Amino acid sequence: MKRALLLFSISFLLFACEKDSLETGYLIPIEELPDWLISSIEYDEGVIETSPKYYLAFGAWSRSKWNNEYYYQYINYLSSTIIPPISHLGDTLDIPPLTSTDFSKEKCCSEFVWKAPRFRDYRAGE
Repeated sequence: MKRALLLFSISFLLFACEKDSLETGYLIPIEELPDWLISSIEYDEGVIETSPKYYLAFGAWSRSKWNNEYYYQYINYLSSTIIPPISHLGDTLDIPPLTSTDFSKEKCCSEFVWKAPRFRDYRAGE
């Protein structure tokens, strides 16, 4: 009986921790993220919770390195709005159009930071 209780307890802890990280949607440690981004993601998660079919449920945040700094980009294929990259400090890169800039050519190490529940990645080759 003690063995069964011990196995149940360990299983519960493992699944409880896994569920918590899956619920948040964060794909990297939250300690690495700037406060402005955490606030934005928390807002999005609140909207998604009340309106699960709203376009925010299809978005994601990615992080890339450029000029020895991290920049964050919001990706949402249902939205026609393109949000320019934002630095770790919260400064927006003012570089329209993005496709012809040094940033888009030289950024590296892109990774997803957070994905909304319905996000699908349709980018080819990234």
